[in-house]
Amino acid sequence: TKVAGLADVVQVACTPSGYYHGRGRAFGYTVAALTSSGKLYTWGMNVCGQTLHARDTSSRNPADYFVSSPREVAFGDNERTLKVAVGLEFIAVQRTWSIPLPPRDGAAVAANMRSGGTGKSSRISWAGRFTDDWQPSELRALENLNGLKLASLTAGAFHCCALRDDGSLYVFGSEYGADESNGNLLGLGARNEEERSFPHRATRVEGLPPVTSVAASTYSTVAIATD
Repeated sequence: TKVAGLADVVQVACTPSGYYHGRGRAFGYTVAALTSSGKLYTWGMNVCGQTLHARDTSSRNPADYFVSSPREVAFGDNERTLKVAVGLEFIAVQRTWSIPLPPRDGAAVAANMRSGGTGKSSRISWAGRFTDDWQPSELRALENLNGLKLASLTAGAFHCCALRDDGSLYVFGSEYGADESNGNLLGLGARNEEERSFPHRATRVEGLPPVTSVAASTYSTVAIATD
């Protein structure tokens, strides 16, 4: 079935398939589509704000949080969305980011004026929540990934993977979701209680050769690396 209202789509992301211990029946799933012009459209369940559309948080009926058709996300700026990933109750996006460029010489001053005094970088942000016992969050940036060139942005149910174009792999989110028995999801090894969840920063997975591709599911992450 053709999805009405969408054209020039270059990437589609959706909640990964898998078993969520009943959560899917309660909350449903979310879809995102990215166009060649950098516009982002989302639809599906929005109970944690993962579509980036406004929601009525006073309602207790999950049906009231459902976005029934693709709707463009209004970020309120002139930036472009570059990549998108969707988990069970969160969304992650990489977008262009305008930053001030301090003039250094005559040519730089002229270039700075032509660009309106800004230069382009990128930043990765997320919204929603990575596990049941967190409060849903509005869109917030992962500052230690600012300016990195990404090959891909991939979501599991409770965590997300950012693969740089140099083959290094970064992960963020929750290692366990709410399901402690499923063990480590992110390849970081045993860590203490304070280190286990890290919603506001990304951690590089050490000890891997350059990664060429990564995939994630409910409770797993798989990476293909060069020898």
